[in-house]
Amino acid sequence: MRRLYITKIPWVALRGAAPSVFDPPAPTVTATDELVDLRIADKRLRPPTRLQAPPLVFDDDTLAKSQFVLEESVRYLMHRFSAAEFLTVYIPSPLVSYRLDTAAVKVGRPDGAGRLYSVSEIYRLSDALCNRVLASAQRLGSDFLDLRPYVRQQSQDQTLHGPNDWNHFNRRGYEVMGKAIAGQLQERGGRSPCEAIEP
Repeated sequence: MRRLYITKIPWVALRGAAPSVFDPPAPTVTATDELVDLRIADKRLRPPTRLQAPPLVFDDDTLAKSQFVLEESVRYLMHRFSAAEFLTVYIPSPLVSYRLDTAAVKVGRPDGAGRLYSVSEIYRLSDALCNRVLASAQRLGSDFLDLRPYVRQQSQDQTLHGPNDWNHFNRRGYEVMGKAIAGQLQERGGRSPCEAIEP
């Protein structure tokens, strides 16, 4: 431990003296680049922050690991609460919750890289992730609900996120989700498919 600590001192000093050598390069996508325009009630709205979209940010390996954690977590809960009924709900990312008033969206990744995604590609990746979660629900024997159709229908005339936090539902958004879940729970044994989003 003493040797490791002594070795670390020059490293810390050198890092403080020359931050430009060790700091990662500046990202190729700025926060302003990722802002998008939404079409709500025939008006254009630009949220002040980027809208989350996990399928665009994480690679397939990361999504597969996340899916594994999801399945093992739900499997544990099913074992722990064996008398309970389970409903797996696919909640859409904010980016696919609205009608985009743009032909393409620039999205940055954690490594600083980024590129343009067409609207059709964004919807295709959302469909693919929804179907992955549906497959998990089927393997686990859980009911399933794709929340995207409900959210997209209600977001035509009102925002379901923001105005301060655009990464989570606001009150209207949670009400839409609650009503959709309540309706699905009334149909015991219900499993809705993932409805493809059309550009």
